[in-house]
Amino acid sequence: MAEMTFVIIYENEKTEAQDVLYYEWSRAADAPCDAIRLSYIPSVQGEARKLKAYCDGECVFSGFVDMQSRYSDEKGEREFIYARSTACLLVDNEAELINYKAPCVNSLFTVNAKPFGFKNGLNNYSTTADYSVLKGTSCYGAINTFISAFEDKALRVSPENELYIPSGKVDYCVDPDSVISVKKSVNRGSAVSRIDYKTDGGYSHHRASRELENKSIVRSRKMNMSSLPEWQRKTALSNMLKRSAEDYYSAEITVEGVAAAQLYSSVIYDGLEGYYITALDTVFNNNGAKTKISLRKELSLREVDYVA
Repeated sequence: MAEMTFVIIYENEKTEAQDVLYYEWSRAADAPCDAIRLSYIPSVQGEARKLKAYCDGECVFSGFVDMQSRYSDEKGEREFIYARSTACLLVDNEAELINYKAPCVNSLFTVNAKPFGFKNGLNNYSTTADYSVLKGTSCYGAINTFISAFEDKALRVSPENELYIPSGKVDYCVDPDSVISVKKSVNRGSAVSRIDYKTDGGYSHHRASRELENKSIVRSRKMNMSSLPEWQRKTALSNMLKRSAEDYYSAEITVEGVAAAQLYSSVIYDGLEGYYITALDTVFNNNGAKTKISLRKELSLREVDYVA
């Protein structure tokens, strides 16, 4: 069974947590930042700044401490910290409002990520069209929104501070003897079958999913897309439909121990053919460790555009 260890970097020194009482390690395809909640008996006084986590000696998390609390009672001292991975630097900082002319990934990286010390592991996609970064967009959003026109997976940041897109090519074989529970769900309550949008007049333009319409889903949204260039508009509309239906087929499988799996990996387990990993949540307490693996099954939307 995989073993987790944690190194806390304080303002003046660093130490490995020896007496861990509880931890929760969360990773999700929908969340740019991984997160760790850690409770332990402290051996160092001071302000915790950073946290690193290792699984069987391999660094799997590197991040900044957002919250630190220390409790003291008749049982002694306990410390709790909450940390997010270094992707929080991209999430917490607002991007500069720029209308890029014929942009590429490298130019967006240089403006939005390089100043924070990140490394670029992304393909240098480019377009001859304009790309607008709107008010309130984070540095993460500025890069990820552009990349979403070329990739169907979200931008991630490795523990080595490299930006990359997960390959999703590594299968994860679930050991049947480790399985605690399995749940499969069909969620029809969130899927949007049609988006009515306008560019300069009324809502006469439509983006629809024939697949959802065939499943008797009748749910529409109204959007004003006039501020976006045409290519960016199409990407945004398609992403809206996909996000609304991404949990149409979902599943959860809970296993004993720390699941050494990767996001977007296909799961090999009877009854879960075609499902891939979208989140991993590992919890350790006095009963040991277990991991909840969240899954989705891709649904072909068969999208169409029309004017009426």
